[in-house]
Amino acid sequence: IKKVFGIQPAIKWINDIYVKNDGVLKKAAGILTEGITNFETGQIESAVIGIGINIKSSEEIEKSQAKAIAGYLLKTTDSAPSRALFISQIAGEVFKIFEEPAEKVIAEYKSLMFLLGQTLTVYPLIGDEKTAYEATAIDLDQNAGLVVELADGTKKTLSSGEVTLHRQH
Repeated sequence: IKKVFGIQPAIKWINDIYVKNDGVLKKAAGILTEGITNFETGQIESAVIGIGINIKSSEEIEKSQAKAIAGYLLKTTDSAPSRALFISQIAGEVFKIFEEPAEKVIAEYKSLMFLLGQTLTVYPLIGDEKTAYEATAIDLDQNAGLVVELADGTKKTLSSGEVTLHRQH
Protein backbone atom coordinates (compact mmCIF):
# COMPACT_ATOMS: atom_id res chain seq x y z
CA ILE A 1 0.00 0.00 0.00
CA LYS A 2 2.77 2.41 0.90
CA LYS A 3 4.93 1.61 -2.14
CA VAL A 4 2.14 1.64 -4.73
CA PHE A 5 -0.31 4.21 -3.32
CA GLY A 6 2.00 6.33 -1.14
CA ILE A 7 -0.30 5.83 1.86
CA GLN A 8 1.02 4.80 5.28
CA PRO A 9 -1.12 1.90 6.55
CA ALA A 10 -1.64 0.95 10.19
CA ILE A 11 -2.36 -2.48 11.64
CA LYS A 12 -5.19 -3.47 13.96
CA TRP A 13 -4.18 -6.76 15.53
CA ILE A 14 -4.27 -9.31 14.13
CA ASN A 15 -5.29 -9.04 10.50
CA ASP A 16 -6.83 -5.68 9.61
CA ILE A 17 -5.15 -2.88 7.68
CA TYR A 18 -6.33 0.66 8.29
CA VAL A 19 -5.68 3.91 6.43
CA LYS A 20 -6.73 7.46 7.12
CA ASN A 21 -9.73 8.68 5.17
CA ASP A 22 -10.49 12.33 5.87
CA GLY A 23 -8.26 12.14 8.95
CA VAL A 24 -9.99 9.09 10.45
CA LEU A 25 -8.52 5.57 10.55
CA LYS A 26 -10.79 3.17 8.68
CA LYS A 27 -10.43 -0.47 7.67
CA ALA A 28 -9.29 -0.71 4.06
CA ALA A 29 -8.06 -4.30 4.00
CA GLY A 30 -8.39 -7.59 5.81
CA ILE A 31 -6.16 -10.63 5.71
CA LEU A 32 -7.25 -14.18 6.49
CA THR A 33 -4.74 -16.98 6.80
CA GLU A 34 -4.95 -20.67 7.44
CA GLY A 35 -1.83 -22.68 8.15
CA ILE A 36 -1.35 -26.41 7.89
CA THR A 37 1.03 -27.66 10.56
CA ASN A 38 3.07 -30.85 10.55
CA PHE A 39 2.31 -32.19 14.03
CA GLU A 40 5.52 -34.23 14.12
CA THR A 41 7.82 -31.27 13.49
CA GLY A 42 5.56 -28.46 14.70
CA GLN A 43 6.40 -26.53 11.52
CA ILE A 44 3.88 -24.88 9.23
CA GLU A 45 3.99 -26.80 5.95
CA SER A 46 1.68 -24.58 3.94
CA ALA A 47 -0.55 -21.57 4.28
CA VAL A 48 -3.54 -20.17 2.45
CA ILE A 49 -3.72 -16.39 2.49
CA GLY A 50 -6.78 -14.39 1.49
CA ILE A 51 -6.53 -10.62 1.16
CA GLY A 52 -9.45 -8.27 0.62
CA ILE A 53 -8.66 -4.64 -0.22
CA ASN A 54 -10.98 -1.68 -0.77
CA ILE A 55 -9.32 0.29 -3.56
CA LYS A 56 -12.08 2.89 -3.96
CA SER A 57 -15.23 3.78 -2.14
CA SER A 58 -18.53 3.04 -3.83
CA GLU A 59 -22.01 4.49 -3.79
CA GLU A 60 -23.23 1.44 -1.91
CA ILE A 61 -20.69 1.98 0.87
CA GLU A 62 -21.28 5.72 1.00
CA LYS A 63 -25.03 5.16 1.48
CA SER A 64 -24.70 2.34 4.02
CA GLN A 65 -23.83 2.02 7.69
CA ALA A 66 -20.45 0.66 6.59
CA LYS A 67 -19.44 4.23 5.68
CA ALA A 68 -18.42 4.84 9.30
CA ILE A 69 -15.87 2.00 9.31
CA ALA A 70 -15.07 1.09 5.69
CA GLY A 71 -11.89 2.67 4.41
CA TYR A 72 -10.42 2.81 0.94
CA LEU A 73 -7.12 3.62 -0.71
CA LEU A 74 -8.38 6.11 -3.30
CA LYS A 75 -11.18 8.60 -3.63
CA THR A 76 -13.66 7.74 -6.36
CA THR A 77 -12.26 10.49 -8.59
CA ASP A 78 -8.62 9.33 -8.29
CA SER A 79 -7.09 7.16 -10.98
CA ALA A 80 -5.85 3.81 -9.74
CA PRO A 81 -2.47 2.29 -10.49
CA SER A 82 -2.40 -0.97 -12.40
CA ARG A 83 -4.01 -3.81 -10.46
CA ALA A 84 -1.35 -6.15 -11.85
CA LEU A 85 1.36 -3.89 -10.40
CA PHE A 86 -0.38 -3.80 -7.03
CA ILE A 87 -0.95 -7.56 -6.92
CA SER A 88 2.65 -8.29 -7.91
CA GLN A 89 3.88 -5.90 -5.21
CA ILE A 90 1.72 -7.67 -2.60
CA ALA A 91 2.98 -11.09 -3.71
CA GLY A 92 6.57 -9.89 -3.59
CA GLU A 93 6.14 -8.49 -0.09
CA VAL A 94 4.52 -11.72 1.13
CA PHE A 95 7.41 -13.78 -0.22
CA LYS A 96 9.93 -11.39 1.38
CA ILE A 97 8.30 -12.05 4.75
CA PHE A 98 9.16 -15.74 4.45
CA GLU A 99 12.83 -14.87 3.86
CA GLU A 100 13.15 -12.34 6.70
CA PRO A 101 14.09 -13.27 10.26
CA ALA A 102 10.94 -13.52 12.39
CA GLU A 103 12.24 -10.84 14.77
CA LYS A 104 12.44 -8.31 11.94
CA VAL A 105 8.91 -9.11 10.73
CA ILE A 106 7.48 -8.83 14.26
CA ALA A 107 9.33 -5.54 14.85
CA GLU A 108 7.91 -4.02 11.65
CA TYR A 109 4.42 -5.34 12.43
CA LYS A 110 4.60 -3.86 15.94
CA SER A 111 5.79 -0.50 14.60
CA LEU A 112 2.67 -0.28 12.41
CA MET A 113 0.16 -1.24 15.14
CA PHE A 114 -2.12 1.47 16.48
CA LEU A 115 -3.59 -0.49 19.41
CA LEU A 116 -0.67 -0.36 21.83
CA GLY A 117 -1.53 1.70 24.89
CA GLN A 118 -5.22 1.68 23.99
CA THR A 119 -8.12 0.35 26.06
CA LEU A 120 -9.82 -2.51 24.22
CA THR A 121 -12.76 -4.81 24.48
CA VAL A 122 -11.53 -8.38 23.98
CA TYR A 123 -13.88 -10.95 22.49
CA PRO A 124 -12.25 -14.36 23.09
CA LEU A 125 -12.69 -17.13 20.54
CA ILE A 126 -10.66 -19.87 22.16
CA GLY A 127 -10.32 -20.83 25.82
CA ASP A 128 -12.38 -20.91 28.94
CA GLU A 129 -13.63 -17.35 28.78
CA LYS A 130 -16.97 -16.92 27.11
CA THR A 131 -17.60 -13.23 27.68
CA ALA A 132 -15.92 -10.06 26.50
CA TYR A 133 -13.69 -8.13 28.85
CA GLU A 134 -11.73 -4.87 28.94
CA ALA A 135 -7.96 -4.73 28.76
CA THR A 136 -5.16 -2.43 27.66
CA ALA A 137 -2.91 -3.51 24.79
CA ILE A 138 0.67 -3.29 26.08
CA ASP A 139 2.89 -5.32 23.75
CA LEU A 140 3.26 -7.78 20.91
CA ASP A 141 5.22 -10.94 21.67
CA GLN A 142 7.65 -12.81 19.41
CA ASN A 143 4.78 -14.98 18.08
CA ALA A 144 2.53 -11.99 17.21
CA GLY A 145 0.45 -12.58 20.33
CA LEU A 146 -1.16 -9.43 21.68
CA VAL A 147 -0.16 -8.87 25.30
CA VAL A 148 -2.94 -7.18 27.25
CA GLU A 149 -3.25 -6.03 30.84
CA LEU A 150 -6.51 -6.26 32.76
CA ALA A 151 -7.64 -3.67 35.31
CA ASP A 152 -6.34 -5.86 38.17
CA GLY A 153 -2.84 -5.92 36.65
CA THR A 154 -3.13 -9.47 35.27
CA LYS A 155 -1.43 -9.90 31.90
CA LYS A 156 -2.65 -12.19 29.14
CA THR A 157 -1.29 -13.01 25.73
CA LEU A 158 -3.93 -13.36 23.03
CA SER A 159 -3.27 -15.64 20.08
CA SER A 160 -6.78 -15.37 18.67
CA GLY A 161 -9.97 -13.43 19.18
CA GLU A 162 -11.31 -10.06 18.19
CA VAL A 163 -10.49 -6.73 19.79
CA THR A 164 -12.15 -3.36 19.38
CA LEU A 165 -11.11 0.07 20.57
CA HIS A 166 -13.24 1.86 23.12
CA ARG A 167 -12.60 5.11 21.24
CA GLN A 168 -11.74 5.38 17.57
CA HIS A 169 -8.87 7.69 16.59
